Amino acid sequence: MHGRFTGKVAMITGGTSGIGRAAAMRFAAEGATVAILGRDAVKGAEVVDLIAAQGGTASFHQADVADSGAVQRAFAALLDRHGRLDHAFNNAGYSGSAREFDDVDFAEFDAVMRTNVYGTFHCMKSQVAHFLATGGGTIVNCASIGGVVGAINQSSYVASKHAVVGLTRATALEYASRNIRINAICPGGVRTPMLKAYLGNVPADKLARFAPAALGRPAVPDEIAGIVLFLCSDDAATIIGQAYAIDGGLTAA
Repeated sequence: MHGRFTGKVAMITGGTSGIGRAAAMRFAAEGATVAILGRDAVKGAEVVDLIAAQGGTASFHQADVADSGAVQRAFAALLDRHGRLDHAFNNAGYSGSAREFDDVDFAEFDAVMRTNVYGTFHCMKSQVAHFLATGGGTIVNCASIGGVVGAINQSSYVASKHAVVGLTRATALEYASRNIRINAICPGGVRTPMLKAYLGNVPADKLARFAPAALGRPAVPDEIAGIVLFLCSDDAATIIGQAYAIDGGLTAA
């Protein structure tokens, strides 16, 4: 496999399904060695085997990104195995449930924040420290269109994704001069297991809010993965601190 990322190492959290899995497959297809972080070792092994069957190289490192110690151990194992890191896609996320704010308890709010915000923070701490020591790299954080606009019955998720966008923009400004490019993607509806599980809890009379405004269909994971690879590539050398809306026209109106 040869392409834009030949000889590079890419780290992907939440890489066992959905957008993360699609990004892992795309990075490998373009020559990168892929290190997948996730909680499900069985699904992780499946992705590693798929990549190997297509001639690529990948490894799986079990970790819950909400656990800073687990992230540090997985990152050390990644470097021990592959020797370097060049690109990172912080994709692991948790949607919580669809409910009005006054029905949200702190435990659920905290669970969403721990994965989406603290998880991104934990991963970026290891990634930025490594890139400062090695001369640079790229980071793409997975926010959401909910990190740009509000959404009814999604207060925890929206708050967490706004935080991811803010963290992305602040750190991008801090480290751009040191050859670390940091951006975020903000997908709208994407056909992933997480979206399917989330919509299963949405009352039928409220499902219309989740339909794309212009495209007329949800995106598929591979369409989002392509933007991730673009933002990590040299073609995006001057793109810094952006939150890319990939929403089928939802916010264009």
